[in-house]
Amino acid sequence: MGLVDDAIAAVPEPNRGCLQRVVEIARSLAPEATEGMSYAMPALKVDGKPFLAVV
Repeated sequence: MGLVDDAIAAVPEPNRGCLQRVVEIARSLAPEATEGMSYAMPALKVDGKPFLAVV
């Protein structure tokens, strides 16, 4: 698991399911996105720039 998946796993239901769906949509829109940290939050990044932070 990566940073984003670990952050999602820590979120209680029903919010986890909603957050997982948002991340799935983001990954489908930007399949080249990588995982990393942005502003101390796990995030998906595109070209090294934050695309979606997972809180």
